[in-house]
Amino acid sequence: MRTTADYIEAVKARYGLDSWAATARYLGVSDQSVRLWRRGHSMQDWTALRVAELLGICPARVLADVAAERSEIPEVQAAWQYAADRLAENRTE
Repeated sequence: MRTTADYIEAVKARYGLDSWAATARYLGVSDQSVRLWRRGHSMQDWTALRVAELLGICPARVLADVAAERSEIPEVQAAWQYAADRLAENRTE
């Protein structure tokens, strides 16, 4: 499962951003949000859509990963992860 932290790191790397504060500004969120995401919190759905756009990947894939990350029930998390994996295989944008 790709986590919010994985996606944020990918945005930072792809756009050559030199700090987490710069990454936050690029995404249009607060530094606090990025700090929380890096510590394991999940991003909001609208941010997931922005991240998908910036990375050129299927928005549904990012949303499914975020839903899996948010879930506290292992069976629900597994179902979301299954959906995310299928979306990655069938990459439709």
